[in-house]
Amino acid sequence: MINRWLVASIICFSSHAFASLCDGLPFYKAEAEARGYDMPLGCGLSVVYNHLDEEIAVDGINLLSKNSANQSQLNAFIGQAGLDIEELIIEVDTTILRFDVWLLPFLNVYALGGQTSGTADVSVNIANAALLDPTLASQYTFDVDFEGDTLGLGFTLAYGVDKFFASADVNYSQTDVDVLDDNASALVSSLRFGYQFNRSLRLWTGLIYEDIEETVNGPIPDGLIPPEIVGALGGIELDKFETDTRANDPISNIFGLQYNINKHWNFGLEGAVGDRSGYLAQLNYRF
Repeated sequence: MINRWLVASIICFSSHAFASLCDGLPFYKAEAEARGYDMPLGCGLSVVYNHLDEEIAVDGINLLSKNSANQSQLNAFIGQAGLDIEELIIEVDTTILRFDVWLLPFLNVYALGGQTSGTADVSVNIANAALLDPTLASQYTFDVDFEGDTLGLGFTLAYGVDKFFASADVNYSQTDVDVLDDNASALVSSLRFGYQFNRSLRLWTGLIYEDIEETVNGPIPDGLIPPEIVGALGGIELDKFETDTRANDPISNIFGLQYNINKHWNFGLEGAVGDRSGYLAQLNYRF
């Protein structure tokens, strides 16, 4: 696993390496200020906390055996049983450090690293449960706890006219989730439209889109396969599960605010509503 303290050290070291350049950033700063734009300080370091509740769509499930000769028999049995993940809801908490630089008056780039933890609430359906065992429930639920370290990169494009502004943000991140064999990745893009009330307060609303469509696999979690099915498999050794996942509804509405305490310190709050709902809090120091 990625060492979270190493990530923090890399980000902090990067901030010092860029410190000498921050006074001159963004490039073309003087030209932008001559046109009446109020430029933020060139570099920033933020602490961000994000809470997310999201429904994930699951397209089928495969169980994989260490014995490849038994795989076709296993596939046929699972199909006959009608085993399927009916609902998957995740609750995720992420705490990250983010280092950003205004390269141009309209372009901000950033790197982030931190820790993610959460719980997946899983509902499983067995369409033909009665054929396997009259006592077997057709639907059951279980929880899976997970955690991992997160790394990501992103950029923001921004433009303003008078007190109105618009921004577009794109970021890509990977989390080495401990219950999966491969890293979980996410590509998130957003649009924000807002109003600057004064030098201290700005409000906005917009949309956020999350692309997390991928095939995930890992050790079979406790609770996924009921003992009745394991017994009916006749000793076939199970190794992993595999399934295709995607956001049930990738688009959410967002709204937020930012308050500038002074030219160095500001904090922001943002909420999201929809199948992908949650909130974000950020404290930013600029230099």
